[in-house]
Amino acid sequence: MARHRTLCIVAATVACALLPAAAASACAGSRSRPSPASLDRAGYFDGASSWALGETIAWGSGGRATPASIVRSWLRSPGHRAILLDGRYHDLGVGIALGAPGRGDGATFTGDFGARG
Repeated sequence: MARHRTLCIVAATVACALLPAAAASACAGSRSRPSPASLDRAGYFDGASSWALGETIAWGSGGRATPASIVRSWLRSPGHRAILLDGRYHDLGVGIALGAPGRGDGATFTGDFGARG
């Protein structure tokens, strides 16, 4: 549920001008935390003359471990914001693990972005 909500928030945030393909498919589901090896095995790079990958990561506890709070924190960080708003990316996946670094409570979120040309 939280993964789905995070995908929808990210897609809604950037859908208007930047990620129409991601917006159309993100809420239907997507890969979570793909590795380059798993993307290669799945054929993601087949026939691609170029490709781009980006990843965001954030963690929080309590009210800061919600999908909305995590996406807000990504948008407030210049580096994370650049990845979210990079118009090259057309594929989007979100991974969520319970727990935060150094803490037992909370959650850690990743956003994985990709494009192939």
